[in-house]
This record gives sequence, C-alpha cells and structure tokens, in this order.
Amino acid sequence: MKKLLAILHCLPMVMVASFPISEKPKIKTKTYHTVVAENNLKKPIFKHKNVFKFFLFSAIAGLIMAFYGILSPSWSDISIGIFGGFLFIASIFGMALNYLLKRINKKLSY
Repeated sequence: MKKLLAILHCLPMVMVASFPISEKPKIKTKTYHTVVAENNLKKPIFKHKNVFKFFLFSAIAGLIMAFYGILSPSWSDISIGIFGGFLFIASIFGMALNYLLKRINKKLSY
C-alpha cells in the first residue's frame, strides 16, 4: 500500500516534468516581405512614371516652340511653330495612351 501511495504521489511530478513550460509559443505571421522572400519575387519596375516624364517635357518643349513660332516677327519661323504644335499634340496623345495602359495593367494585376 505504501508503494502504491508513493507511486501515486510521484506520478503528478513526472507528468508535469514531461511538458516544457518555459518555452514561449511561436506566432507565425505572414507579411508581404515574407511572401516575397519565400517566392523570390522581384518588385516590378514602374515604367509608366518615366514615360510620363518624357512626354511631359516634350509637350512643354513643343508648347514653347509653338509660342515662339506664333509670336516671332519673322515669317520664316512659322515652320518652328507648326512643328512645335505637332510635337505638343503628339506628346499629349502619348501621355493619354500611357495613362490608359497604366490603368489596364492595374486592372489585369488584380
């Protein structure tokens, strides 16, 4: 009987000792950076910003050329004004096309 009581007395100590209590539970969180690191994805290059800047500067240059051709007292400068007007209009169309392509790419990526 004493042996049975001794075994029953020591049994809870053995059960508690078999489970580690000191380790903290690890919480797994998935962030964008961990997903990119796991999948080896690269960040896409945003090309539309640079294309927009190019068309913006060419539109400004075309507008300046058009005003120069209009305001110049010489009749020989009218060709510069016409070329500047065509450059301005082509650049505006280029910016609009760039904007539409950017919108289409956004919709396709979702």
